[in-house]
Amino acid sequence: ITGETWINLTEILIKDNDKTQTKLNEEGITFSIEETKVLSGIISYLVKKSENEINITSSSHFLNNDLYQPRNVVSKDNDKCFLSENAPDSWICFDFKEHKVHPTQYVIMSPSSDLTNHFLRNWVIEGSNDNKTWEIIDRQRNCDYLNGSSFISTFTIDDQNFTEFRFIRLRQNGPNVYSQDFLAIKNFEIYGKLI
Repeated sequence: ITGETWINLTEILIKDNDKTQTKLNEEGITFSIEETKVLSGIISYLVKKSENEINITSSSHFLNNDLYQPRNVVSKDNDKCFLSENAPDSWICFDFKEHKVHPTQYVIMSPSSDLTNHFLRNWVIEGSNDNKTWEIIDRQRNCDYLNGSSFISTFTIDDQNFTEFRFIRLRQNGPNVYSQDFLAIKNFEIYGKLI
């Protein structure tokens, strides 16, 4: 391949990449669940793109210990998870900053029992654009799908009559499997449209 051909090819690729970026800005990208890549959705995409694309916060984390930080929900490290203090309405929140999401499904993985056995049982998924006013978009009551070490489950958001959100929050609104208020998850992922 000649130098001139390489330059022409590079220019074409750059133009195609610009078109893709424009498509992302105008129409968004849709993420669907693939059985072999269950934890490869919107959050994973943004974290791989840049650590600064998404901010993950929580109401608290257990003993301010690095093993239980909110950011651990995007980690592949099996020796870490997110664990809140034992407080009612504990939450973990995802700020998509420059983006908005229209979630259709989400995946939660319970932590390894080596870290904690406070498995999630009652929660809501909420969306907001100002981090003050929250709309409930999914609710799970007495759900035992995550009652075990490293269990993983997909949840579909049935009612899609809502707008896109900058913030998505998982809030525990009832006791976990041990009738406590510790919120514990290993991984969290969202599928749907990224705008």
